[in-house]
Amino acid sequence: MCLCGEYGDCAEVVPRVALLIAGCLIGRIYLLWRHTVNGVGLVVLGSVTFVATAAVFWALLPRGGKLHRWANTDLEPYISVAICAGFALGFTMLLSGILNLIGD
Repeated sequence: MCLCGEYGDCAEVVPRVALLIAGCLIGRIYLLWRHTVNGVGLVVLGSVTFVATAAVFWALLPRGGKLHRWANTDLEPYISVAICAGFALGFTMLLSGILNLIGD
């Protein structure tokens, strides 16, 4: 029995609630780290995020004419979005840290 009936289909409500919870958690983490991470910390964390995402991307590339086992599956679009978000997050943190160092 689904308790989401009065708010809509569970397939529609559960992802919205999950995104709301994730957004609240990310917002809280940002508020906690906003004053503790300085420019050097942002540069280091951004570089680590960028390099880790590049390593994951490199590991997912085809090897020896064979595609990765996650290629052509239902996970493929989500992996692509995660890799793009990783590069964007790493670059943004790196650039923000550099601008913080220049501004100080």
